[in-house]
Amino acid sequence: MQNFISEKSILNSVKGNLGGDDYKEPLSILIESLNHEANLNTIGRIALKYQISSHLKIRSKIFSFLGDNEFTKPSNPIFVIGLPRSGTTFLFNLLSLDPNYRSPLMWEMFFPFPLLQKKSISYKLRLKKADLLISFQ
Repeated sequence: MQNFISEKSILNSVKGNLGGDDYKEPLSILIESLNHEANLNTIGRIALKYQISSHLKIRSKIFSFLGDNEFTKPSNPIFVIGLPRSGTTFLFNLLSLDPNYRSPLMWEMFFPFPLLQKKSISYKLRLKKADLLISFQ
């Protein structure tokens, strides 16, 4: 059977430091599953290849940014995780009302990079890209 999505083609689209090798085995398992178990059509393969590449590009940018800057450790972060339809959105929205905490906006979760100027072209482009991603899903 032909491999429609290859690790090599995905990694060739990603430039920069991916922060070690801890992504390689899960990526290999994911690609194997997509090629042999997922029964994807052409659009599905293209979409998933794009999504995987996008996530790896974000990972590369994060590691690049972390290497170039110094940060203080967050004091007590809170992570909201859970299965779909289990109340995580409600809990996330409830916690976001507390002025002692800051919750990321949806577009910030898609593009988790610090911005230099709030009204810059980069800022506006990230908002537009996030809107497109949300409307596509």
